[in-house]
Amino acid sequence: MEVFTYGNSDFLIKIFTAVRELIGSGSFTTLTRISILLGFLILFYQLFFSMNVTQLFLGIVRQYVFVIVMFYVLVPKADVVIYDQIKNVSAGVNNVPYGVALFSHIFTSTEKGLTTLFENSFSLPNDMRFNKTGFAFSVMLLDSFKNATPTDPYFKRTLNDYIKDCFFTSVLWGDKDLN
Repeated sequence: MEVFTYGNSDFLIKIFTAVRELIGSGSFTTLTRISILLGFLILFYQLFFSMNVTQLFLGIVRQYVFVIVMFYVLVPKADVVIYDQIKNVSAGVNNVPYGVALFSHIFTSTEKGLTTLFENSFSLPNDMRFNKTGFAFSVMLLDSFKNATPTDPYFKRTLNDYIKDCFFTSVLWGDKDLN
């Protein structure tokens, strides 16, 4: 199954690997069996004190639905291929639980389709598109402005004078709020 991302492929690889290791370990299987056993013990405890057979029947149906869903979602495995749209790389993670892989595939395919649809409909031809820049591009751009300095000495002096005389004065008088 394909999972599409915009610049976070290494992080997704770590997440899918961690899920695979967690679900694939024997301790998770043991924990699932213990929870099923506790569910049945609670059902029989409730039956013993309430003597309500319909409640027992409904509880058993719920337990079987839980078991079927758990084993349908977590036991079958799928191979996940992560396509990074920004870095143009792909990487695979094997034996990821089918439910996790299916949900990720559906969600990211929908995200990719909507991104393409919106960018084709609402952006200019040479505009910076999300599928080329990725998440937090504006934050990286603003972060790079911290190190920018004007090269023209007149403009630099004018900018410094404006900040000193106008901006900070307005902040001190309470006309502008820094938040």
